Amino acid sequence: MMKLSENQLKMRAPSCSIVVTYNPNLEMLLTLVSQIDASTDFILIDNNSFNLSEFSSSVNSLSRCKLFISRSSNAGLASALNFGLKWCIENGYEFAFLFDQDSKPEDLFFENMLDAYLEIENSQQQKIAALGPRIVNPQNLKRARFKNFNGFFRVDNKNFDKFQKHFHADFIITSGTALRLGHLSEIGLMKESYFIDNIDLEWCFRARRQGFKIVGTDSAVLYHAIGEQINSFLVLSGIMVHHNPDRIYYSSRNRVHLWTMNYAPFGWKIRDICRFLLKIAFLLVFSSNRVAYGKNIICGLKGVKALN
Repeated sequence: MMKLSENQLKMRAPSCSIVVTYNPNLEMLLTLVSQIDASTDFILIDNNSFNLSEFSSSVNSLSRCKLFISRSSNAGLASALNFGLKWCIENGYEFAFLFDQDSKPEDLFFENMLDAYLEIENSQQQKIAALGPRIVNPQNLKRARFKNFNGFFRVDNKNFDKFQKHFHADFIITSGTALRLGHLSEIGLMKESYFIDNIDLEWCFRARRQGFKIVGTDSAVLYHAIGEQINSFLVLSGIMVHHNPDRIYYSSRNRVHLWTMNYAPFGWKIRDICRFLLKIAFLLVFSSNRVAYGKNIICGLKGVKALN
């Protein structure tokens, strides 16, 4: 990686991490916030967790916890992220890191992410909307690809110009993402009506349409499992992400709505329609909860028109 000047190193700060929680696994959450506390300021927004009392005092006791908010109801992931992003902007931070409650950054994660961001930005003179780490599934150590949707056939892990460790991407998942907060005035915040699913897709697609770059890097690794793991080839191979019946409502509704947006890549729409049809067939044929899945898929499709 290119050696950064003293002035560039100073530019790495100030940064703040935003952690959103909802009924978290206590061990995983406390490990995450302890790692964050060693590297950046952070805030935690809780969406009305039933086990809030079991972790609130431990989080509040950490020296770099600047804000702990417990909401009276679950207003959704996007709403919580937007609250955190607005707070970071108002308090003078330049960068924000976004984290799910069940992620685990590798050592030197924050330093490597900011160095990579500045290296690309300074070398290319391009506006970087977001930088994402390499995601590794902690259960099988499988490395997720940085995805591109500009064609019918998969062209993933495409090197970003001259760099060997950085990659073009059409989207990166929320957890572990580094954002330069000043760009949000052009791109906008997360789409709150999506509540939880496809928030990262919609925001990244919108940013790219406005001329920003989305970049993935091998300079930093985040251990994070996407969806729920079941013993299915479609899930284990990454073709399909598995969620419970309640979650399928949001994923069905939001993805169909995103198909109608002109800033969503056409290649993604074709792939996702095929993937969605395959997922429906799998759930309705093989799942023991097929009735619940079917009802929630239908409700989700009916709810598309209500999205703003």
